[in-house]
Amino acid sequence: MLKRWKERDPKIDADRSRKAFFVLKDEIAANGYDLSINRYKEVEYEEIAYEPPKVILQKLRLLEDEIKADLDELEKLL
Repeated sequence: MLKRWKERDPKIDADRSRKAFFVLKDEIAANGYDLSINRYKEVEYEEIAYEPPKVILQKLRLLEDEIKADLDELEKLL
């Protein structure tokens, strides 16, 4: 159920990582009344773990071998 803005509590709805949040008027004034959301919204970054480059290259080479085998099979059909 959606809350109306008058029913929201600025102390509770101050989580700046959410879609909608409150910003104090004093903070907006201090930023020259700039209403750009990026100025106030907190961005959460997730660290992504990648496989080591050698493992990725090995997988790519295996895929390349499969592609070459499929192309050779197609060429035989022509």
